[in-house]
Amino acid sequence: MSQTRFSMETLDSLAQANRIRNPELSRRYAVQAMVQAKQGKNPKELAQAYLINGMSCSSNYMDSGFLFYNKALRIFDSINYTLGKIRV
Repeated sequence: MSQTRFSMETLDSLAQANRIRNPELSRRYAVQAMVQAKQGKNPKELAQAYLINGMSCSSNYMDSGFLFYNKALRIFDSINYTLGKIRV
């Protein structure tokens, strides 16, 4: 999975689709999103990756999900991207 580059929307969909029936796979897609976003250096993608990680963590009862949501909101605020803030 780490060799294939997916769009953030695809990784988001895959993480959401698997978060209940296969939480471990959901986390792997979330981590993949974070790795790709950090390599790409695009703030919007990085915020989306934090959002995906937050969703994956919170659906698996992990408190760190709130930290990821907070980071996503800060980035969305810094780039004035209101659609991202609405989603959080």
